[in-house]
Amino acid sequence: MIQVIRMSEVPIGSRTLRGGEELVIKIATPPLSKRLVDFMLKTPELSQTERESRMRLFGGLRGQSSDCFFIGELEDVIIGSVWYCTPANCNEIAYMGEVFTVKEQRGKGTATILLDFAIDFFKKNGGKAFYVTNLCPHAPHDIFRKLGFQAYGYGRQAFGGVIRLVVNGKVENFDRDYYHRDPDTSIRSANWGDLPHFIALLNYPHDWIVRAYNFGLIGPSVFDELGRSFMNFMKTLKADNQCLVLEDCKKRVVGTAYSSSLPGRSQSHVKAVDFLVHPNYYEEAPKLVKTLIEELRNHKIEKIQAYAATPDNSKIDILRLCGFEKEATMHHQLLVGSDKTDLEIFSYWLHDLS
Repeated sequence: MIQVIRMSEVPIGSRTLRGGEELVIKIATPPLSKRLVDFMLKTPELSQTERESRMRLFGGLRGQSSDCFFIGELEDVIIGSVWYCTPANCNEIAYMGEVFTVKEQRGKGTATILLDFAIDFFKKNGGKAFYVTNLCPHAPHDIFRKLGFQAYGYGRQAFGGVIRLVVNGKVENFDRDYYHRDPDTSIRSANWGDLPHFIALLNYPHDWIVRAYNFGLIGPSVFDELGRSFMNFMKTLKADNQCLVLEDCKKRVVGTAYSSSLPGRSQSHVKAVDFLVHPNYYEEAPKLVKTLIEELRNHKIEKIQAYAATPDNSKIDILRLCGFEKEATMHHQLLVGSDKTDLEIFSYWLHDLS
């Protein structure tokens, strides 16, 4: 097992570029040096969310997220980078951030070399699968294809949604093995390190039409981090909201339940809730949802609302097991492809108003 040295910019190898120059590859883990922070904040992905990115780069997520940054240098000048993060307590899956090369150095193979080193390092440290939200039209699609990345989940409709690279084991067996039923589950609060878990779980090809109503995950919609889905979600937790995750004994997240606020002061006594659980863990879903209900009971909340499409029978069954009652049906509310389906609204009263 390779140990990550807790200091910035440790050389781990070199490769010759197409132009003949020798590219030196270094790895760094937060807190990063000032020069590396300055470079990373110029990359398109991290520059768009500077406040949250600084938190990651300066080590503010340590203990929740394990972040590895790989940089390529020519004569001590940084010309490219790629980074990935894994949950601090589960190194099996990773979210890969943007691979970036400065404009004047592109076309020499820098991005491929950096990705090779990152993938090799991840694999040697027990990693199993990389997830990339590849929605950006300028993403290096050809490079990802050559390295073996494949469209995943709802990204299968086009190579431009979510893509995945399985580095240990067979691609066709990964989901079966990773989400294999484990009776030893536990519930905890979500944290910033759960980004790879959410990318994997929320994009898993699920039977439910409404996977996460307040995320807009209806039908084939993709939960992507280039659209800041997870980052924006974590921000909502500051507004008196809760998010719980269900994990197995290997700390793999197999379900999540969360609350969100409805707009306007007039609805401040109501919370919307949603949940998504891998099908192998449907039996655990009521425990997860009921735990969330108890968390909300401790706040000044009177009513909880939840949403399901009419064909989402197993989701509706879970809601009823938790004490929710159907309050309304919105006919032909959801357009999925060329088909329309009804949206059902369920309610749970936390306090007796009689």
